[in-house]
This record gives sequence, C-alpha cells and structure tokens, in this order.
Amino acid sequence: MNTIDVGHISPHVISYYYWRNSRKIKLHYDKFSQYYRIVRFIKGSCEFVIDGHSYVCNEKNIFFCPPGVRYSAKITSDDIIMFNVFFDIKRDADSADTVLPNKTLSITAPNQDKNYLFTDYPLFNGPQIFESEATLSIMNKILREIDLTRPLSREYIDLYVHQLLLCIARERSSQSNDIKSDFSQKIIDYIAKNVNKDIDVNSIAAKFTYHPNYIARIMKKATGMSLHRYILDTKLKVAENLLCTTDYSIIDIAMMLSFSNSSHFSQKFKQKYKMTPSEYRKKYS
Repeated sequence: MNTIDVGHISPHVISYYYWRNSRKIKLHYDKFSQYYRIVRFIKGSCEFVIDGHSYVCNEKNIFFCPPGVRYSAKITSDDIIMFNVFFDIKRDADSADTVLPNKTLSITAPNQDKNYLFTDYPLFNGPQIFESEATLSIMNKILREIDLTRPLSREYIDLYVHQLLLCIARERSSQSNDIKSDFSQKIIDYIAKNVNKDIDVNSIAAKFTYHPNYIARIMKKATGMSLHRYILDTKLKVAENLLCTTDYSIIDIAMMLSFSNSSHFSQKFKQKYKMTPSEYRKKYS
C-alpha cells in the first residue's frame, strides 16, 4: 500500500452518475468499493453498513468511502436521488479519458494500486460521514459543473474534489484542536483548584484517565512550557500573592503549596523572581 499526505494528492474523477428510485420500494444491496467514492443525497436517505458500523446518509451530509471496502446499502426512503463521484487520489497515465457521465463502473476485482494510506489525516483511510455547509457547497459546485458541461469541466471537477478533501481535513483539524483546547483548559482549571496539593503528570493523567505522555503533550502545546514547569509557576504565583497580602510565614506558605520543604520553595522562588521570598515580601508587601 502506498503512503501519501493530503497536501500531495492530485485527484482525478473516474466516473460520476445519478441514481434515482421513485418506485416506493425498499432496496438492499451489497457491493465492493473499488475506487474512492463520495456520495451526496440530493433527495432521500440511505444507510451504509461497513464492518458492523452504520453510516446514515441524507440531504444534510456526504458519505466518503475509500477503496477496498465491502459494504451493504439499505435505502431508507421512498424517493431517492443519489449522486456518486468515483475518483483516484493520484492521476496516472491511464486515467486521462475515463470520465463516463451518468454511467456506473462495472468493476468487481480489487485494485490494490488504488489504495493509499494517509499519514497526516487518517480519517481518509476509512469510511466517514461529513456534515457542514462548506462541504455541501463544494459538492453543489461539482453538481453544477457536471450539469452545465462547460469547457474545462473535467479539470474543474478534479479541482473541486481536491478542494473538498482539503476542506474536510481543515474542518476536522479545527474540531480536533477545539477538543484539545477544551481539554487543556480543564487541566488548567484542575491545577488552579488543586494548587495546594502535590500534583504531577501522573496524578493528572489518573484523574482524567489519559496517558501521561498525552497530558504532557497537549499542555506543552497549550501553555508553551512543560507540565511540571506550569504547575510550579502556578504555585509560585500563588506564593507571590500570599507573600504580599498575608502574614503567613515562609514555612507555612511552602507547606500550604505542598513544597517538600521551605528550602526547596525558596530555591524555586528565587530562580523565578531573582530574590528570596523574604526579600520579595520586604520589597513589595
């Protein structure tokens, strides 16, 4: 299997076709996915089942399926208008004149040369449902280009397919970043509420049931420093405030913030503020 990343694809449409059913009967069929495929339901709905997972497609989303997948499809509405686009990820010399408007490919044998392993966006390595205004808008551009059959339509359709995949990758990336951002904020809030405790990456990982390496990685990205450094800085900021606004002794503050001893606390405080806790209190309180 070949490897590729989404920035280096050059998709080429193999075929596209509409499928209509208004006979008000429920259809069910099993097929093998030979090429990359995008399905847009203009009207109606359908349920695709792959490896026990259900993908319900309707007018609000699009269905993406990579090659090498055997699937079953069950029509779940009376009237159907379904638009299919079959495409390769990489253009090759044999694909120059393969667009067959309004026809379907009668290929059953798998072609392993068409399979790619996405290394940067693994979502393209398996079936997916995508639902957004941006992706539907691009699919509608493909539909218009096919219906109008203007000059350079084939080239535009290829570009739109590429744009669609890039749009999906960006949206999923943004969603992933949002999730990570929300999670890192939860950790930051947890540290603030438990600053008086002896917390570290292992205790935080146990609290949130994630691997310590994952916790450390997302906090590094969110704060620009190691988790250990962030916890220490948070404790020292609290200590700074206590020194300036209370009469607690240095030993008391060290104990309140779970430093091993007052000497350790004074050492870390001086490293950050360039003066001892006593000197800092005398100068700023």
